[in-house]
Amino acid sequence: RTGHRHAPLRRATAASAMRAALPLLLLSLAAAPAAAFTFPALATPGLRRQAAAGAGARCVSAPALRHGILGALPQSAATQLSVRGALHSRSGRGALLRMDAGGGARVPLVVGLNKYSHDAAVCIARRDTGETLLIWSKERLTRKKHDAGDTADLLQTALESIDRSLEDVELVVSNNHHFRVLPYEANRDQLAWSAALGHVDASYASEHNLVPGATHRELSHHLAHAWSAAAQAPFASGLVVVMDGMGESLSAMRAAKAAGDGEYYSDLNLEGGAQFPASLDELVSAARHGFRESETAYTFSTSPDGAITLKPVAKRWVEERSPPTLYNSGFENMESLGGVYSRASSVIFGDWNACGKVMGLAPWDSLWSSEAAKTSEGGTYMEGAPLDEAGLKVNWEGLQVPPLNSKAKYGDVDAGAAGTGPPASAEAVVAARIAAAVQRDLEQVAMATVKRLKAETGEANLCIAGGVGLNSVLNGRLARELGFTETFVPAYPGDDGIAVGCCAWGLHGASEGSKAAWKGPLSPYQGPAYSDETVDEAVEAAAGWLNARRVEDEGELVQETAELLASGKVVAWYQGRSEAGPRALGHRSILADPRNASMVSHINVRVKSREPFRPFAPSCLAPHAHEWFEGMAGEGVTGAVSPYMSLTADVIPAKRRDIPAVTHVDGTSRLQTVEESAEPLYFRLISAFFKLTGIPMVLNTSFNTLPKEPITESPSDGIRSFLYAKGAIHTLVMGKWVLTRKDCPIPTDATITIEEAELLVPRRAGPFIFETTETVTDDSSAANVPRTRVAMPAAPTAPPGEGWVVLTDPLEAEILVAADGETSVADMLQEFVTKGMEDDDVTAEEVLERLAHLYDLALLSF
Repeated sequence: RTGHRHAPLRRATAASAMRAALPLLLLSLAAAPAAAFTFPALATPGLRRQAAAGAGARCVSAPALRHGILGALPQSAATQLSVRGALHSRSGRGALLRMDAGGGARVPLVVGLNKYSHDAAVCIARRDTGETLLIWSKERLTRKKHDAGDTADLLQTALESIDRSLEDVELVVSNNHHFRVLPYEANRDQLAWSAALGHVDASYASEHNLVPGATHRELSHHLAHAWSAAAQAPFASGLVVVMDGMGESLSAMRAAKAAGDGEYYSDLNLEGGAQFPASLDELVSAARHGFRESETAYTFSTSPDGAITLKPVAKRWVEERSPPTLYNSGFENMESLGGVYSRASSVIFGDWNACGKVMGLAPWDSLWSSEAAKTSEGGTYMEGAPLDEAGLKVNWEGLQVPPLNSKAKYGDVDAGAAGTGPPASAEAVVAARIAAAVQRDLEQVAMATVKRLKAETGEANLCIAGGVGLNSVLNGRLARELGFTETFVPAYPGDDGIAVGCCAWGLHGASEGSKAAWKGPLSPYQGPAYSDETVDEAVEAAAGWLNARRVEDEGELVQETAELLASGKVVAWYQGRSEAGPRALGHRSILADPRNASMVSHINVRVKSREPFRPFAPSCLAPHAHEWFEGMAGEGVTGAVSPYMSLTADVIPAKRRDIPAVTHVDGTSRLQTVEESAEPLYFRLISAFFKLTGIPMVLNTSFNTLPKEPITESPSDGIRSFLYAKGAIHTLVMGKWVLTRKDCPIPTDATITIEEAELLVPRRAGPFIFETTETVTDDSSAANVPRTRVAMPAAPTAPPGEGWVVLTDPLEAEILVAADGETSVADMLQEFVTKGMEDDDVTAEEVLERLAHLYDLALLSF
């Protein structure tokens, strides 16, 4: 039996009527006096006030409205409003309302894009000054981790957030290492045809994806990685090592050079540098598919007048061992450092992009494996010298085993209690053995390679880029053990950093005489800005589930938060612009007391619903890092720094028992060093905690609690993530708001008086659809258990799009139907207990339990 119930439609009908009338409303208001402007609820209070004050209107997209991203509107003597049709965004989030700006000086922009591949991203900078205005990943907008595809919504929302438009974009530099961008986009009729057939999204052919009025260039993959680091390194010269899984194809580079394609810039435009293998041409002619770059080394130098010169040192090409049209472009079959590590990730977790989990699992091997297992399982997976004629040798037989993810169960292991508790399955032991072996191999090969490059080039400083640069254990060893004066890893060494590299080359390398405009590392806090009004609206929208208190004094806010942490509470800390890159660095963070070992299990299992073996990082005051972590810099002490949580270091043995929640089972920590100049508010918070506890750090993990979602972005995302934790996060500090979750008014013992029930009136969070399905089999003795789920986009915890939430049973759905804001709990008890559900009796306790569960899911409030 399958039943669908669309309930109720009154609000939806009203909303549809409002949207239908909106063009006429706005057109009729265009000639009205400023004081007469009355905007519908579609606009934010900030936008309403701007319009009433006579500010120039501008284009506001559906994604921007959803996220509450509104830059300062350009001022104009007259306000002109128009509606150009009912244009809908591809995500279905609502109509695109265009408002034409009547003023504002044009600002020339350079836009860097990583598009069509995973981790699509944008970087926008002023062409005249080089100032970066925004660095943002598509995943933060769509809520799909590592999201790929076109960048239309991303660029449109990004431009609106900085109050700019397509007309301001002068130069676009892009990369997609799977296929060339500009030849693909050149045939716009073909793109439109493909979109009409549904082969690609309609936005592929949109102006915001193609940016027709700008000059376009392409930069090859490893050069983009190199520029992302070299252009903002804290030193004037150094070695740049790019290591990832799959780079640009050799055929694309050679075809562009042969055709004299001036729109495409690759390593073949540079002179010098060794190529491996030396017999490349012979191998290419015999290859079934093609070759791609895998590891590349460059040197860079910055002249006194600011010009950056990048020179190739060595590059290795690897054969595509399977057709690039296969799953994930054959990535896991590449004989690159990143490809082999990713292959191990697929074997262990069934996910090529779970390499961070591999790194976190590896140290458990020393606790779980017997000496016999260490010699029989997880042998050598890769060895050799990639940037040498010897090449890299890969043990593919050992990596051809079936994935372990469905069988490896990790039981009650607790990383915060010195690795107590054995894993629940033998497969988990094997998984740790493989993780340890591939991590060991990566470190041995990469360390030897970079050591040799340092000797050959004589460079004193090191930059690391490419996906392998996310391996903080390797980064820590490179920084500490090879004698480099300084080591720099950008906040985004992975493919989201490609957009930054493209933008950097567009600013500093795309034309003769370009000068460096970035004088050092960029701030990682480069996401969109959200106004106080947007935060207030998000809090108000979830008022049915939140206790909200506003604290105006920043010092009081910091002190209260520090006291909560010191008392053992888990706090979500949401402040300012979001971080670029995959690490939470104190703007979208979940914080806890590093002294409390139980926090590891609590946050892993209850807050983030993930594997219990995962470690947590400390955010440590930079002046005190050397007192707790070996080889780190501190006040008056030279050493390594880790402002972007890029390095792992050994915790000083005598200190390990003091901070068990951020000390992994092998005695290490992947730490963030926090400077007051870089993030003063976060520095003040940690300092307040230090004063209370004597510990100059807090546990810091990314603020995301929903499965498969990236770090929270908008205020509504933050509240959704907070509520989804169902009380496992005690407090959310968002801007000036201190938020806790309201207790459900239904008693935990599911008993209530008639008087109490009459006073409780539940209201669903919005219109919804639910469906109940029942599986019927030939086995008459088998119980047919119905499965009910609901889609309620307006609920604070609703998954993106038309995501479904599974309910306990059909009774919960019927209670949602009845929760109209007028029917009391007493009325519901009378209705359901008296009449029951079809052939089933319903008890008062069942009704109350379902009401409490629906409140817990934030599908209704009282």
